[in-house]
Amino acid sequence: MKLFRGTQGLTLLAGVGMAAFGLICVLNPYPLTVLFPLAAGICLSALGLGELLMAWSLKRSARDPGHFLLQGALNIVVGAAFLLNRQVSLLFAVMLVALWMAAAGMLRFYRAFRLWKAQERWLPTLADGVVKLAFGFVLALHPSKGISAGLFLLGVGLIFVGASVMVSTIFVAKTFSNPDDFFDDGNEEDF
Repeated sequence: MKLFRGTQGLTLLAGVGMAAFGLICVLNPYPLTVLFPLAAGICLSALGLGELLMAWSLKRSARDPGHFLLQGALNIVVGAAFLLNRQVSLLFAVMLVALWMAAAGMLRFYRAFRLWKAQERWLPTLADGVVKLAFGFVLALHPSKGISAGLFLLGVGLIFVGASVMVSTIFVAKTFSNPDDFFDDGNEEDF
């Protein structure tokens, strides 16, 4: 489980980066447009790597590490798209983030459904999915109405996602000494 402890720092750092980047998008967006693809690519790739490592560390668990695998793969693919295409238009960048948020929201719905079936706490996961999906749709509908509105919404969305990542990382770290306990419903037959 030492691997999990290492991914907590990486995941927390990615969440802090996303929230800080979102705050900059809200407060002073235009100087940031040049660095957007690089910063978004680094944050998403780090988050995806942390989630892939989490899935790998939980592979022996019966508690669906596939969710982390899918979410990590999504984040790495979108992060790589930004890192490999650093000369993208701002409209394309906002649309890519909108699609990423919508896909991440759908993955959270999947996770909430799995938690509901297992009779575990599923409402926070569902709420996270609803907010991510809503931000994805709002971002997808607004970039044509003005870049400043798109950047503002992008900033607010990134602040939310960064805060969500930080809260979940800290919650898991403080509540469970073993990450498998996070998925344990008290049934000893799982292992």
